[in-house]
Amino acid sequence: ERLRGEKEERKSSSGNQGLRPDSPQNIDYLEDKGNEIELLKTVPADLSPFYREKVNVYFNKVIER
Repeated sequence: ERLRGEKEERKSSSGNQGLRPDSPQNIDYLEDKGNEIELLKTVPADLSPFYREKVNVYFNKVIER
């Protein structure tokens, strides 16, 4: 019974089929993401300095990904 659980045919490979970095879908996604971030940055928001700093920290984290 233990050997049956370790057989190669029982291993899943469906999670290994992600987007490739150079695929057209991924390039489009990254362009759209960059455009949305720039749009959000350019829209003036009347925030207090505390929240403005929080927003800047958030955008810096999003850009790093």
